[in-house]
Amino acid sequence: MPRFRSWRWIELAIAFGVVAPAARAEMITPDSIPHPPSAVGSVGGTPVYSSNLVTTQYAGLGLNFDVAAITRLNGISVWAPIGIAVGGPAGAIDYAWGVNGDLHSPRVSNLTTITSLSVNIIGDASVTVSGLNNQILNIAPVIRSTGDAHVWTFTGAGISSFATAPSPTSGSWGIAQVSFILDTAPEPSSLILASLGALGLAVRRGWRRVRPIV
Repeated sequence: MPRFRSWRWIELAIAFGVVAPAARAEMITPDSIPHPPSAVGSVGGTPVYSSNLVTTQYAGLGLNFDVAAITRLNGISVWAPIGIAVGGPAGAIDYAWGVNGDLHSPRVSNLTTITSLSVNIIGDASVTVSGLNNQILNIAPVIRSTGDAHVWTFTGAGISSFATAPSPTSGSWGIAQVSFILDTAPEPSSLILASLGALGLAVRRGWRRVRPIV
């Protein structure tokens, strides 16, 4: 009689249930959603009204902002920083401020850690990354520059948000693109279903091995 070895199938069930590949998000730009907030002029001090504010409109793509506005620099749509109001109830374009973003899986609303982040800056500004507890992560970026565009890429575990800050000599600047690679485990319900399904297959195959032939 063949030996019952369902434990090997159980091992496969466990492995199948807990191992999930990282998923890559698409490149996100200000034009990535059907109806983005109305853009404003790029001159510093341009009033920004409530209809211009960018906050959670890109949540379906895995990206939230503290607050920003959309404008165009060098013919490219960017998320630009907002400062204290000057003629507008919500604020005004102010390149001395920064733009901050939180990252998550497009399928859930809670923050998610990622393993790689790229932020494309038009103009002159720096980027830092932080973890779930808002601690700044000591991950050195790789910076690739082409003309006035600078792509900051961070690779390392635990990234959940980013912040930008202008240099002392910055003029107009903004974020043109954001992309990231998720580092997430499967949702609990999916994990349980996958494990039980594979475990059932293991038991069934083991039973077929030990069932006597009539």
